[in-house]
Amino acid sequence: MSKSKSKSKSKSLNFPDSYWDPGLEIYTYYPKFFEYYDQLKNIKLPEPAREGDALHAEIRELLRKQNDREERKRRRDDILQEATSLTVKYANALLVASASSPSTLPLMEAMNDISLIAVMHFKKQFSRPRPNQVEPAIEPMIPVPGHPAYPSGHSTQNFLIAHALAEVIGDDAELIARIFEIARGVAVNREWAGVHYSSDTDAGEMLARHLFPIVREVFKDLIEDAIEEWQEFSDDSDHPATGAQTAGSATNAMAGPKGQVGGAETDLPWHLKNVGQNGGKPGVDIGIEEAWKKVDVDKNVRVVLLDMAVHLDHESLVENIDFQNALNLDYPDLPKKPSELCAGSVMGLLARESRIKSGEDTALLTEGEIQTRQYLDAFASRSSAHGTACAGVIVGSHKIAGSICRGVAPGCQLIPYRAMTRTEPTLKNRQFLARKVLEIPGKGLRQVLLCPLPFDPLPSGERPNGNGITTSNGSSMATTVDPLAFALAFVATKIPVIIPIGNDGTSELSPFSVQVAAFGHVGSISSVDELACMLGVDKSDLKSLLGIESDKDLTTLKTSLRPEESGVVSVGACNNKGYRSRYSQYDTSGNSGLVVAPSDDVLPPEMPAETDPEVRNEIKERAEKLGTLSIATTDGPGRSGYVEGDGKYTPSTNGYGFGGTSAAAAQVAGIVALMLSANGNLTPSEVRHGLQISASLEPLVLDTKPNENGIHQELGYGLVNATAAIEFASKKKK
Repeated sequence: MSKSKSKSKSKSLNFPDSYWDPGLEIYTYYPKFFEYYDQLKNIKLPEPAREGDALHAEIRELLRKQNDREERKRRRDDILQEATSLTVKYANALLVASASSPSTLPLMEAMNDISLIAVMHFKKQFSRPRPNQVEPAIEPMIPVPGHPAYPSGHSTQNFLIAHALAEVIGDDAELIARIFEIARGVAVNREWAGVHYSSDTDAGEMLARHLFPIVREVFKDLIEDAIEEWQEFSDDSDHPATGAQTAGSATNAMAGPKGQVGGAETDLPWHLKNVGQNGGKPGVDIGIEEAWKKVDVDKNVRVVLLDMAVHLDHESLVENIDFQNALNLDYPDLPKKPSELCAGSVMGLLARESRIKSGEDTALLTEGEIQTRQYLDAFASRSSAHGTACAGVIVGSHKIAGSICRGVAPGCQLIPYRAMTRTEPTLKNRQFLARKVLEIPGKGLRQVLLCPLPFDPLPSGERPNGNGITTSNGSSMATTVDPLAFALAFVATKIPVIIPIGNDGTSELSPFSVQVAAFGHVGSISSVDELACMLGVDKSDLKSLLGIESDKDLTTLKTSLRPEESGVVSVGACNNKGYRSRYSQYDTSGNSGLVVAPSDDVLPPEMPAETDPEVRNEIKERAEKLGTLSIATTDGPGRSGYVEGDGKYTPSTNGYGFGGTSAAAAQVAGIVALMLSANGNLTPSEVRHGLQISASLEPLVLDTKPNENGIHQELGYGLVNATAAIEFASKKKK
């Protein structure tokens, strides 16, 4: 199963790894898994309903599914296939086969097998009868398994597979969402088959989320092997990028090109000071140098980053992380956050680990240090560096020897929210994230929220029971409101919210952005009962989350949600030559309030042979307008990073480096942190307005003229300028 080899021994003395039967090699992992058995036993699952209204509601739903003959017929073939094999759909979605993926497929089978130990433990504990044993009118489509119903084994197995694949896939949030959609489809099919209640499915999903931090450590080698073949890196460090982009390059070579115009040289990354590096256009930067001279960074200002995994122990980030407020929304319960976790304790752990590695310290890590390491590892990822890169753009420290990173607002504090596995468009995911977002302003801090995760609209059928949201008074509401879109829009009346406009290159906002701009279509909600149901909370919780208690309060709230009061800032990207980055979406109406910031627009060293011919031609036509640099920032270690190896930074010369509208939005979030440092009394709408009027189209290259209001259809208000934005903030203070 694992591809690790011992090169010091003769091949003739060892059984070849490739000859192992994956189904049998799984047993070699069991001893390590059982080392975590105490953690497994301490997992708490809710007691399933055994009688009363809750049980009767689940039975009615199963009977409804059973009577929907057309839908049941449509699902039948999948249900029969999924009864015997769980990995086929994932293999098809990922285009993997046993020959090309000798670790990815065994990893899926390993998750399938190991989850059964935990599932049977809890099935024995709860001993819930199967639906047809409670209600004889239920007629299962398949033979009823010979073990209790709760939690669902298929649900646990599939969601554990999804979590493992998310760890392998890395920064592709949309593909991760697709994988979780497959897992949910298989799990829900067991309800349509008549062998599970919906609460069995929910418990299996919950159990998998608890289990994965454990199995990630148990199957560490297999996961890393799967990441290697997924990323197609060879054992010889044959990274697609070359020269200064390889992991073995010296740090000074990785820093990217120094710019020089008229004898003036700069060591700052080009997005902070563009003096023509690599053929760029001087002045296409965020105008930060003078801004730093005009404002003292306030350590009490926080940037909340709702994103993928973040390496909290990165040397250029650790001092600027607010560890106490950081939230792992993917794995909130295991491992536990150490009560005294802070920058000092993390730096102490890093020093200890360094001394142990060098042999200077022979003492074992303490229980507290082990707990800290487990928490940090669970917040990070072995294949994702997107959150780490965003963090570096915002608060990365330049004080570390050899660092090529310089954050826009180093000294401000970052509050990372890890939500790597929460992008699947389900009502429960959106409700969970919405509640967490709504809690942010209540922290009593000066904050800005950056949300670079892509979210697809909720499917029209994504309703509890498929029949609309049932309110506390029994009525049904078929709402189009997206809880997260509403939460972001509401919070934007309390703190600034920065949202990348998207990377599809189209002339329209993403549907989710449209929903945020429309305040989540909350106008369609007519009562606090409906609002509480939409958010998935008790009506009594609305007071703490939204400050409302009655229908009259709701009417007042809806009246107050006006676009002119919003602090939502849409951010697009331009390249180092001043053109719109070809992927950056835009809004031809000019109503989005768009501003742009520097990012990549770089061709890979070679276009893959399978590149679509139309895309290939479009790129050739745009060749003169394409940028030449990406964004230099912090990077994840090993295969998690944009640069392979143990490099801690990705340079601007990396053709496979960091960029997109996420990188642009991260710079804007940093500028907002500086604005709040200059004037902590700015309202969210004042922040948005200040960014817009201080932006300029002048440094950019315009293919068309702006409209009568000075707004360009592709570049909006223009390139942000940190110095002008801070001057705006300071004047408002007076």
